Amino acid sequence: MALPLSLPALRDDFVGGFRSASRRVGLEYELLPLDAATGRQVGYAGEPSIQSVLHWLASTKGWTAVGGEPLLELERRGARITLEPGAQIELSGAPQQSIRDVATELTAFLDDVRDAGRALGISFVPVGVTPQSLADEIVVIPKERYRIMTRYLKQQGADAWWMMRATAGMQVNLDAADSARAARLLRLLLRAAP
Repeated sequence: MALPLSLPALRDDFVGGFRSASRRVGLEYELLPLDAATGRQVGYAGEPSIQSVLHWLASTKGWTAVGGEPLLELERRGARITLEPGAQIELSGAPQQSIRDVATELTAFLDDVRDAGRALGISFVPVGVTPQSLADEIVVIPKERYRIMTRYLKQQGADAWWMMRATAGMQVNLDAADSARAARLLRLLLRAAP
């Protein structure tokens, strides 16, 4: 049973996330995997595939598999490579002390996936929406959470279907010690965003 939504409950949840002694920054960065020959979005299975990319990264770049088969996630030094529903590949970065550290981590991830892409015939593209594939053509990865989302979002209209399968984005995560700092950080991020 869902709890009633109220302003005090939302405020308590928000304040519960404050980190008094920490000022770390993290990044989540998604890329669309496109078949280098056709420009169509690459799926989890098949040829070429994101499954092959994950195995390649684990065998050549020092990433470690998280969980069993099917392989859906990798880990290295606190960072993770995860998959979005349509096999979009994502860096879920480790909390870092500075923007410079975030940039170093992101550069290493981009170098790794570009090397994998060259070896396997996949281009990893940092665009918001897949340019060549229709959402209905993109198969959802084998993860129970995404099967549940598929059933739900199918009822929410075409845009929800597209968002789940055919889009990529970026998210910045910042620690805040209190609501005043959180507000300052939010204003800064809104000014910096396109």
